[in-house]
Amino acid sequence: MIAQLIEGIVRARWLIGAALVAGVVASIYAVRTAPLDAIPDTSDPQVVVYAKWARSPQLLESEVTEPIVKALLGSPEVRSIRATSHMGYSFIYAIAQSATQRSALRQLITDRLNAIRQQLPPDATVSVGPNASGIGWIYEYALIDNEQLRDPRELRLLNDNVIKPALQTVPGVAEVASVGGLEKQYQLKVFPPLLADAGLTLKQLVDALQSALQEAGGRTIEVTNRDYQIRGVVSHDNIDELEALVIGHNKDGKAVAIKDIGYIQVGYDQRRGIAELNGEGEVVSGIAVDIVEAAPPDDRVGAIAAAQQVRARDHGDGVVLGAA
Repeated sequence: MIAQLIEGIVRARWLIGAALVAGVVASIYAVRTAPLDAIPDTSDPQVVVYAKWARSPQLLESEVTEPIVKALLGSPEVRSIRATSHMGYSFIYAIAQSATQRSALRQLITDRLNAIRQQLPPDATVSVGPNASGIGWIYEYALIDNEQLRDPRELRLLNDNVIKPALQTVPGVAEVASVGGLEKQYQLKVFPPLLADAGLTLKQLVDALQSALQEAGGRTIEVTNRDYQIRGVVSHDNIDELEALVIGHNKDGKAVAIKDIGYIQVGYDQRRGIAELNGEGEVVSGIAVDIVEAAPPDDRVGAIAAAQQVRARDHGDGVVLGAA
């Protein structure tokens, strides 16, 4: 048998040689064009649920985390569930049986969260994380203000409202996470003695603000054969108007405005870290996260870089986008 095989190879040596050359050429082409990642994705196929509630870890565990975990137990798509609760937020990790069941698991989690939403605290926010893996970090950029005309709050606002939405339109990008800068807030500073003199509690103040800051719609009225829509609008652009909002009445029946018990100022959210570039100071940056089982990352990096150049020409004022 072996002798006959060797004899056949010798007789068809030109055909064997041609097949060998074709195989070498095909191998070289496959190596140059195959969509290979530098770091293979060996992480578990998981879906992350993020819950936020401004309470202690113990209360958050019992009122939010445990109901979500119990709702996901027993599902055939779920291999295991891990959860951790912290001050004000918690993470629930649902591990799928296989990578092919990730989409089915995301849909299952969404359905279960909708089913138990009435059992969770009304002011708790629960969201499903992006369709990405633990090593899906494919690109990072930084906003560099060469003219020093913008503070970290303005740069963060520019990134969230202009740069980030443009990059999220790139196919294959699951999420663009903002890092660094200051998140703008309108903060109410209350003087407790003035609030007590007005006969109001902090809960009454919060409830009054929540109702007053909601835009209210009314009916239409006809004036000179034209219909006009009536609505109540509260603009946050004018702080003086916000401070004139009536939040209640004192013991004498007089209206109490915000300016009578405190004042409103423009501030920023509490920071837990900063973004720094090349030891030259603080910057605002963003991280592009890859969608699981999408196109090769190299294609998306090129598309992201192209989108950045387009957006860089829009805002100007010495702000430059660069890879970090």
